[in-house]
Amino acid sequence: MEVESISVNKLVPNPFQPRKEFNQEKMDDLALSIEKNGQLVPIIIRIKGNQYEIAEGERRWRCLKQLKSKEIQAVVKDLSDNQMREIAYISNAQREDLLPWERENAIYDLWKSGMYESYGDLDKK
Repeated sequence: MEVESISVNKLVPNPFQPRKEFNQEKMDDLALSIEKNGQLVPIIIRIKGNQYEIAEGERRWRCLKQLKSKEIQAVVKDLSDNQMREIAYISNAQREDLLPWERENAIYDLWKSGMYESYGDLDKK
């Protein structure tokens, strides 16, 4: 796994991100931690045209933008749309501040993607 420095301005959010609202107080806390300790965990991105889409780590990216950082540490992976959907849901599913309708929309989006043969398969994921 090779970590690269990528310009924060070349990144865009995951188009399958279930989270539509970000708690500003928690974002400020994360930004303060990043400012104090640095970015401890790289984000995961994919190349899409002449920019990068964030698969996982949008909160860290938003905080680095808030801190006016020029670069972010990232791992570039070759990911399909379906993998982007899964990563977005999995990385958000257990967060307490994911709103119920955001969770439901993400599950529906995963189901309609056709990746799962049954609800049981989806539930296991």
